[in-house]
Amino acid sequence: MSFADQIQALRLRKLKILDDHRKKAQQLERNLDIELVKIAREIAQLGDSSVRSPAWCA
Repeated sequence: MSFADQIQALRLRKLKILDDHRKKAQQLERNLDIELVKIAREIAQLGDSSVRSPAWCA
């Protein structure tokens, strides 16, 4: 393998590592967004239920 081939192979390896990391980071971001939406819905539901419940229950 020539020097140029070795350099090219290392560059491709670097790009693959960076791409894999980017994909994992994006998946984590999506998972975080999903969890935050779930929590926001639960908060909204609790807020709605507290409005409907009598004042003496609070």
